[in-house]
Amino acid sequence: MHLPSLLLDVLALVGGTVHVTAPGAEPQLATILIEDGRIVAVAPKLDVPDGAEVVDCSGLHLIPGLIDGLAYHERQHDLLYTNAGVTVLRDHGNDLGRIFAEAELEVRDYLGGPSLSISGALLDGSPPSTGAAIVLRDEHDAHQFVPTLMAEGVDFLAVGVGLGEAAWRSVLEQAHPEVGRQVQVWGPVPRGLELDALLDAGQDGLLFLDGLLPPGGTWDDEQAVAGTIARIASSGLAITPLLRGTARLLDDPGEDPLELLYLGPDYAGAWRADLEQRAAQLEDPDYRERGLAVLNSKRRVVAQLYAAGVPLVPGSGAPHPWLMPGHGLILELREWQRAGIPAADLLELATVRAAATLGLDKQRGALA
Repeated sequence: MHLPSLLLDVLALVGGTVHVTAPGAEPQLATILIEDGRIVAVAPKLDVPDGAEVVDCSGLHLIPGLIDGLAYHERQHDLLYTNAGVTVLRDHGNDLGRIFAEAELEVRDYLGGPSLSISGALLDGSPPSTGAAIVLRDEHDAHQFVPTLMAEGVDFLAVGVGLGEAAWRSVLEQAHPEVGRQVQVWGPVPRGLELDALLDAGQDGLLFLDGLLPPGGTWDDEQAVAGTIARIASSGLAITPLLRGTARLLDDPGEDPLELLYLGPDYAGAWRADLEQRAAQLEDPDYRERGLAVLNSKRRVVAQLYAAGVPLVPGSGAPHPWLMPGHGLILELREWQRAGIPAADLLELATVRAAATLGLDKQRGALA
């Protein structure tokens, strides 16, 4: 089937403040020239070809498309992402029967959705955290399924918290062969293991901050985390903190939240049920005080990780309850700003730095 192109042959965006996010480049008033869907020039003064479609961007800021490093793709949410400026979504496990087809670039362009960087299916233990996961009971299962996923061309591998140690280590060994194609492995600290195991074994990325705590540790003692930050920085481990995963628990969206109008019926029902379960807690001042104390501790840890040079990748966690597709990434970045990371740095973290950390196409994350 022929999918019609929605791109103009020549497009000129003029008069806007352009953030190219290239090293050392400052924002400036410039024209962006696009031919056949590709940026071919960015400069303060450009001759616009005759017949080009000209868009006046005066008073606007032009930035690279944002990269959501942690989400779970649903076709019905495509436009929520692109309308929020998210043009790359990293899917951490989905239904194998559809995710490879959804990730085809022609399908992405046709639907107007973000490009997908996919792991195929979540690799988890028994019982799995999702019905779409591939259950690896041991290293033998890992040797059976991981080569197949890699041969299918997944961009990375996603592991679940329930994955047993033997299977987890086998996944890492196959993802990081001495010879041949290597892929990153991302996930939380598997149940029964500690952070040191991830650092020693060479897992590429960690999801969530709770894995930084020692066994039995709580966020009442964030100093227990501070002692490991230097080792994390030297290991090369990247982290997606998901501060909104905590902040959302303190939000009361009201009786008729507008977010529910944009979600499919299944998701809207799950989100509403989650809110109903938390209704009594939200009215408890002690609950809110404790929750805010944990959130502030996590914000400080994110600031310390950033100051130590740990690669941080913003991710929304969408569409889990009250983690909105698209706009959820903006809210996550706001949490990082509250942690003290400057806005200009946040833009780089969500674009060019995320692309580099995740090993995406080198044309991603910058306008230069």
